[in-house]
Order: sequence, then structure tokens, then C-alpha cells
Amino acid sequence: MIRSNKRDTYFCSILACLTMTCLHGSPVKAAAKTWTQQKLALTRKNYIVAIKYPVFTGSNSNLKKLNTKIREIALRQYRDAIKEHSSDRSRSHEPLGEFVATYDVEMVSKKAASLSCNIIDYTPDAATSSAEIQTLNYSLSPFEELKIEDLFKDGVNYKEVLKVVSLANLFATTEDAPSSCTKADGDFENFAIDKHDLVLFFIQDTPNEVIKVFIPIHQIHQLIDDSLVRQLWSEQSIEADEEPALEVKDLKKQLAIIAIGTYSRMINADPSNALAYRERGKWYHELDRAEVGAKDLEEAKRLSPE
Repeated sequence: MIRSNKRDTYFCSILACLTMTCLHGSPVKAAAKTWTQQKLALTRKNYIVAIKYPVFTGSNSNLKKLNTKIREIALRQYRDAIKEHSSDRSRSHEPLGEFVATYDVEMVSKKAASLSCNIIDYTPDAATSSAEIQTLNYSLSPFEELKIEDLFKDGVNYKEVLKVVSLANLFATTEDAPSSCTKADGDFENFAIDKHDLVLFFIQDTPNEVIKVFIPIHQIHQLIDDSLVRQLWSEQSIEADEEPALEVKDLKKQLAIIAIGTYSRMINADPSNALAYRERGKWYHELDRAEVGAKDLEEAKRLSPE
């Protein structure tokens, strides 16, 4: 979540937050639309609440369950937002309180569905605006919610894998990677699935913007539970050979090579980046290059004594 105390930048923040930056190649054409859009909206003197969510069409019983689940979540957001904003004071010199939630369908098939929800929330009394991303991922055969830890094989440190790989993709795609996104060490609860990729979401501080990082599934498919790989992604995506796939065997070494290259690019871009030196030093130790790693750790300490 992002919070800003500058009232006069509210509308600029809203416009920026509504912009989704995609760190990927050319956009993939969407499949035939199999849903309609519904809206929950309420306008009062001192606040506005608007939620747009999809309703999937078809006779599939599990899609109907998904529709029920999405509507339950949207209704809860709607009621909570009204309760929160009904106490907002109306001041002529300030914008109205506002809660806007927009659901995007990242992927839907006979076997799975993945959605992201972009939330903009503004409360004049607190003089704050916030941006948030929430995601919903469901297997439709059987119907059950998917968490990020469900995807990976037992014993795979998925947080470490996603931190290294997402950061590498981020810096390979943009010359000016946001500093807030370099700290990709969260729980990765907010993720999505599309036809070819595992999608991770990050929020940068300035400008307020949601960034989507696309991790090609062929790069990590050998780390994912076998029963889910072919359920969620196409055969063509799995067998793509643009770059070697990570394997459970020697995974730490493979990640070390990727991480060292990434942190080296960060250091080349900003030689005063103590975090990059510290992290690179740790990964050099993983490759049994303790002497080189020690030099990086010393430089990190020099740059940032704390």
C-alpha cells in the first residue's frame, strides 16, 4: 500500500495509480471475452464508492461458484467502503472521499481463473490517498483457491526464487528500476496467472504506480508442482526454450549466478548502492567465493555503516 500526505497531488496520484506498467514484451491478445461487467456504485454529498467486477458466463457450475465468491468479496468491499466514508466531512476546498475498485481478468480457462483488483482509496479527513492491489486465483477443477505456496514443489524456497527472478526480470526490462521494487522480499501473496507467465505485482512509491513483472513459466516450471503445471499453463509455454529453465538440482547455484548478475547491474548503475553490495556479497558466498564476497560486504559496510 502507498500513502501520501500531499492533498494537492491527490488527483495526480489517482491517475498514476490507475496506470499499470507491464514489464514484458509485446502485449498478448486477449481471448474471446466470456464475462460481463457489473458495477456497485453509490454517490453521496461527501463520498463516492464504485466497484466494477466481472460475472463469468456459461453453464459451468464451478464458474458459478467463482461468480458467487467474487460478488461476496465485492459486496464486502462496497459495504466496508461506505461505512468508512460515511463519516467523511465534506469540505468545499477538498476532493470528495473516494473508493474505486476495478477487477481485471488476467486469465480464465476451463481449469482456472486469475483476477487482479486495483483499489484506489482517498479519505479527505485523513488527507491521505492509497493504492492497493489484491488478487484472486482459483482452480476450477476442483474449485479451490490457489495460494502462491500451493504452486511450488515441496522443499523449494519459492520466496527466494521469486525474489531473485523477479528482480532480474525487472532490471532486464527497465533502465530505471524503482528502488521500492528492488526490495522484492515479501510473501508474494499478490500474484496472477496468465497464458504464458506467473505475474507478480509491486507498488513503487514515486510515482504511485502498480508494476507487473512477468516471469516466463518455462523459466520456473520445473520448480512448480507437476499436477498444476499443465493445468494452469499451455504446453507451448512450458516448452519454450528462450533460456534455460531453473531446476531443483543445484537451484541455489543457479539463483546465485542470476542474483550476482542482477546486483552487478545495480552497482554499475549506482556505485553507492550499499544494499546491492551486501546482497551480492551474500550470493558470492553461496558460490564458495568467500574472498570476493567479503570485499562486497566490506564495501556495503563502508557505504552504510548502520
